[in-house]
Amino acid sequence: MITKKKKQKIVIIGARIDGHAGVVLDALQSIGGYKVIGFIDNARNLQDSLINGIPVLGLTDDLGRMKINADYVHIAIGDNAARGRLFNLLKKRNLKIATIIHPSATVSKRAVIGEGSFIGARAVIGNNVIIDKVNIINTGAIVEHDTKLGFSVYFGQGAKTEARVKIDDFCFIGLGAAVLPDIHIGSAALIGPGAIVDKDLPEKSTVIKYGEKKHTKNIYVEANPDVSIADKIYVAQPTLPDYPLLDGRFRDIAKSLLLSNFAKYSKELEAELRKRLSVKAALTFPNATSALMLVLKAMNLTGEVILPSFTFSATGHAVVWNGLMPVFADIDPDTFNISPEDVERKITAKTSAILAVHIFGNPADVEKLEAIAKKHNLKLIFDSAHALGSRYKDKPIGSFGDAECFSFSGTKVITSAEGGAVTSNDKKFMEKLSLGRNYGSGSNYDCQFIGLNGKMSEFHAAIALEGMPLLDKFVRMRNDLVNLYRKRLSEIPGIIFQHIKDGRVSTFKDFSIVINRRKFGMGRDELAERLSAEGIFTKKYFHPPLHKMAAYRAIKHRAEKLSNTEFLSNNILCLPIYSHMTVDTLEKICYAIYRVRKPNKH
Repeated sequence: MITKKKKQKIVIIGARIDGHAGVVLDALQSIGGYKVIGFIDNARNLQDSLINGIPVLGLTDDLGRMKINADYVHIAIGDNAARGRLFNLLKKRNLKIATIIHPSATVSKRAVIGEGSFIGARAVIGNNVIIDKVNIINTGAIVEHDTKLGFSVYFGQGAKTEARVKIDDFCFIGLGAAVLPDIHIGSAALIGPGAIVDKDLPEKSTVIKYGEKKHTKNIYVEANPDVSIADKIYVAQPTLPDYPLLDGRFRDIAKSLLLSNFAKYSKELEAELRKRLSVKAALTFPNATSALMLVLKAMNLTGEVILPSFTFSATGHAVVWNGLMPVFADIDPDTFNISPEDVERKITAKTSAILAVHIFGNPADVEKLEAIAKKHNLKLIFDSAHALGSRYKDKPIGSFGDAECFSFSGTKVITSAEGGAVTSNDKKFMEKLSLGRNYGSGSNYDCQFIGLNGKMSEFHAAIALEGMPLLDKFVRMRNDLVNLYRKRLSEIPGIIFQHIKDGRVSTFKDFSIVINRRKFGMGRDELAERLSAEGIFTKKYFHPPLHKMAAYRAIKHRAEKLSNTEFLSNNILCLPIYSHMTVDTLEKICYAIYRVRKPNKH
């Protein structure tokens, strides 16, 4: 514990001088007899700067290996989860974590204050109170006698408890909130400003004024930040509904005993897609691959299909599964999408279709491709696996060409865990496709053609339905993240971004950078390795391109003059992005890229 008699060096973790770090600094100045030798903070713009004449020594993310020449550290971060995680990290390093008590606070001699806690100005801590480690008790807060506070609890200004209260780990007690006597509040509860708690609360409860309710947010955008996985950042994560929201639908499915067979929720999802995409027909599938395979089958295609080599393997596999020959067209080096000009150059008498892809959700040149298909009497199919939520000239992707195929797999903006869909304005074709996903049969077992099992389960459809209302919000969030990525990374030489043309909106299912080795100072592969060592997982997507894969070397195909494809495949790197990604996580990634291409200062 720091007192007036001790003169010790201390480092403050957290540098928000207009936040809790400023409060801690003020308390230390009031205590006297200390020397603050530095701040540590993850904000990139604060690195190598002075705050009130005190240097910022480095990043919070480097605490596991940073040399700290101080007698004490103190964690001045308001986020309970982050503060608790950092406390555990620092204890593993055997660092002393200061307990700070403002001189104007009143603390009973019989109270126990846990290591790393902060007691603010004019706070009152009563008789027999037990406060666990790394708590924050802010200005004017009152913790009455015989109360027990768990690990990493936060009390806002003026918050108070009556006697014999028990508050479990990671709870947040807001400004001016009050807890009545003998109440037990479960872990990770959030008590809003001015609220009064007059009954026991289960874990993860929220109290706003006088009403208590369970956390049942539709999607964990406001709740569940990704701080719990801060040590490892994955290239993609599913943004899922909280389970309580699915419970009613799941129970309804179980009660109905209809687990698939194009039942209630599958039909509701199809209706939602028709409405949202302004299209005449939509059909659900167990995945996008089977959907695309059946679309090509139902079109009775023969001969050659032109498609990009720079795409996911399923695009080409669907062509080969149908006995068709893939003809690979090059891509536009700026948009990464298939080049209409190269498509037209590669049309022959054997060509029956064009299969275009909206790469990473960036809409392809729809009108040019439609004009080429019409001119040469070809079918036009869009692999829109990445593009649910994308827009082309203010129209949603989904109503172009002869058919479009979507994916609901775990990496997509809206997921059903696994799932797919086909949309089209050709109702007659979609009637045939509907037969095809039921093995080729209608109401009897007399199959009209060789189909497959294309049934999406009701459970998967229910998950997708829960997410669909937030599709536009998620796309906006991803675009905001990409804008910040670009702003930060544009400061680093040798990084090139995918171009989104005017009048088009991308979902940014993936966010990619292209590395210019000479300007950046190292190649794509070395950057990926260095980021992996930092716990940041990336993806070389798509590498290799289809025409370079072993599987395609063994089959007949055409792959002529694909220089843009090969350059992009050898230099592209997809960075982590997901709808609930925090700005802090993004800043960590950007600073890691900045840091690994220079000698480490720490």
